Amino acid sequence: MVGFAVLVSLYVLCGSSLGRLASCLFELSAPLIAQVACYVFGLGCATILLMIDVVLYQPKIPPNTGNIARQCVGMHARLHLVGPLDIDLSTKAVRRAGLDYWEHLDLTVHDDPGVFLDWLGDREPWLISKFGKQSYHHAPFRGDDVIVFGNELNGLPDPWLERWPDRVVSIPMTGSIRSYNLANAMAIVLAQASCVSGLYESEQWWV
Repeated sequence: MVGFAVLVSLYVLCGSSLGRLASCLFELSAPLIAQVACYVFGLGCATILLMIDVVLYQPKIPPNTGNIARQCVGMHARLHLVGPLDIDLSTKAVRRAGLDYWEHLDLTVHDDPGVFLDWLGDREPWLISKFGKQSYHHAPFRGDDVIVFGNELNGLPDPWLERWPDRVVSIPMTGSIRSYNLANAMAIVLAQASCVSGLYESEQWWV
């Protein structure tokens, strides 16, 4: 009974959302308890618990952020924006841009890099950068990974690239271009990560 009471309390603290309850438990590094929660509440663990966290470091171009948000909703991923931000995320701006999927977006805005790093804790993210020494398609992605993308002007900060050198991957460019569009790059990597991690395997997606 005590364990059930704890789950109910967490349910309330996580916004009375069963999916968010499972997510909260994972963020608390309690996957076993999360499995219990799935059993108690009758949740489909494979699809609710495992969500990739997509992180944009100080994005500069609103249409890119909008397209990435759409991709996250469509592919069941969370979106994190690391500030300070130069883009307007107000309700009025979202409505004016016609982002009818925005209400379905699992979005977290971190005021600055320090706040994001506090949230990240001791987890090791994947960093997408042209300076990566290995291709993204060799990365052993998992369904609860954190994947970080730099902004359109300056990419990712050097201290982050130096902190996780073995987790920096790139997207090969076989044609004569300088770089990929940020939204396109994110779509390429998220699709690969979802495939490799088995997130596409649930029959839920094929109804």
